[in-house]
Amino acid sequence: DSKLEELKKARTEIEEFGKLISADIAYSADDTYDGKLKVLTNDFYLDHKKNIDDLESKIKDENDPRIEISGKITLAESLFKEVVQLEKEKSLVENQKSTLESVYSKYADDQEREIINFLTTISKDMNDFFVYMNPHDQINQITLNTVKNNDGDFVGVNYSLSFRNTAVSSPKMYLSESYLNCLGLCLYLSSVKQFNKTNGMLVLDDVISSFDKNHRTLFARLLLDKFSDYQLVLLTHEDEWFSYVASQVKNKSWLIKETKWDLQVGTTIDSKAADLKEEIQQKLANSDPSGLGNLLGRYAESLLKELCENLEARVTFKRNSRNEERSLDELFTSLCVRLKDKKTGLESDQVITNMSTTQFFRNKTSHGNGFGEKLPDMRVCFDDLTKFEKLFTCPDSGGKLSVKYFDPVNKTIRTKSGKLSYPWL
Repeated sequence: DSKLEELKKARTEIEEFGKLISADIAYSADDTYDGKLKVLTNDFYLDHKKNIDDLESKIKDENDPRIEISGKITLAESLFKEVVQLEKEKSLVENQKSTLESVYSKYADDQEREIINFLTTISKDMNDFFVYMNPHDQINQITLNTVKNNDGDFVGVNYSLSFRNTAVSSPKMYLSESYLNCLGLCLYLSSVKQFNKTNGMLVLDDVISSFDKNHRTLFARLLLDKFSDYQLVLLTHEDEWFSYVASQVKNKSWLIKETKWDLQVGTTIDSKAADLKEEIQQKLANSDPSGLGNLLGRYAESLLKELCENLEARVTFKRNSRNEERSLDELFTSLCVRLKDKKTGLESDQVITNMSTTQFFRNKTSHGNGFGEKLPDMRVCFDDLTKFEKLFTCPDSGGKLSVKYFDPVNKTIRTKSGKLSYPWL
């Protein structure tokens, strides 16, 4: 009976201690509480373990209620130790959570600061480019701003600007589609300045198609002014803009090309005479007459354009890119008139007279009239063209005759080297 009383007393203490644990679990563990648990655990264990061990060794009857009490005491001890361990783990997790929250907060602050710095730089270039193309529209102070959600997290970027001294939170409120496209292009160009510093190449494919015409001229100037250190590739279907840009860059070592379409060969890029000459020579070497009439015609046109420009031959006025669509007959006639006016003596040279053969085959083979190229005819045409070119080409340097090298004393015109010259009266 005395042992039973001790067990009841132990049970009561365990229950009371359990209530204490349950009440304290709702709060975060600290060093004081943890030490308290250790003391209570050790005292309880030392006070009751010997009694429990004695009872277990003496009680043999499985139906003895003391066995059940002993099991509950052992289970209570095990659960209590688990509670203590969980409290320790909870404290560690909370410390880790606090650390991670601190790291994330620092990262978010750094990220926002860098984004704002970047957007500030982008905004300056974008505003400068837009004002450059729209100097009289009173649209300025264009900036990119961060957008946050209700939790304060960064979720995007939006525009703001000043429209005639009125702050505007969205460009769509006042700007037309053409101005919006201009604004988008300015953002792209400002991004190029930031992201494409190493490559230094910029390709723009028909980007002015959605511009009002008053933007196009200033856009060309912007590219030449602000991106002079970039390799620019401009593609366009707009004849007027092509002509304007070509006129601005022809003295800046730009390559100006025009795509053409032909019934026989399809789409081609206008080639230099040297490239066409090499292609013609290759076909002749392979005894392949196909397309030679067209190639010889293009070669002759390219050569005549260069000579007409060098000798300032007069041709009829044509607007914009139509100026580049001179026919072989027109160019040849203008050149002959110029040579005759200056009394060079070349206009009656048999080599020049033989150019009529090339004119004939060019006209016949460039139209769907069933006239086919014959290899012997093509060889004759190429020989005539080669001799014609030689009349105007320095034998040493390959440079062409030009009015730039006019000698006013001797009234002659020559190549740069002076190895070839003719009267120029």
